[in-house]
Amino acid sequence: HEVIGLGCRCVAETMGGVDPADVYFCSGATEANNLVLRGIVDGENDRGRRPHIVASAIEHSAILVPLRQLAKRGQCTFTLVPVGASGIVNPADVARAMRPDTVLVSVMGANNECGTIQPIEEIAAVAHARGVPMHSDLCQSFARVPLRGFDAASASGHKIFAMTGIGVVYIAPALLARMAPLALGGSQQNG
Repeated sequence: HEVIGLGCRCVAETMGGVDPADVYFCSGATEANNLVLRGIVDGENDRGRRPHIVASAIEHSAILVPLRQLAKRGQCTFTLVPVGASGIVNPADVARAMRPDTVLVSVMGANNECGTIQPIEEIAAVAHARGVPMHSDLCQSFARVPLRGFDAASASGHKIFAMTGIGVVYIAPALLARMAPLALGGSQQNG
């Protein structure tokens, strides 16, 4: 427990001082991304709603594939926001893509193909102005570029020289309360 507690504190500091109690270890960023996306969609579906998610068009497949599968199953809809010529997501485009049924905005911290660093704080401010939580896949930027403003963030250990098979996700309590668990039966780590 002490080692996990230390790990949670280190991750929390690296993610901009989030609460270590809201940090969860898992098998990798793919699982972390799925926990957030599927958790919020399942939570909304449980309440009889078909939610909408906004993501950038240059997200990693760990975001795009689950979104496409959830939409194909009729569980959600989504809008992909394009990037400009410089590979940057314009926060105004995110604002235009949002709808009354938007429940999450997901934009990666830094792109794994071209290395562009996204304006996460500005995008989060746009989302928060409409009461929508922000998720960011931080795999390429974690422990390298300080990014803040998100309500959920994913990272992968092997990107910072940890062993393969270690991932982490931060989920703010307000977002967690809206999510359905993907693994049932355990009450550990807030269900």
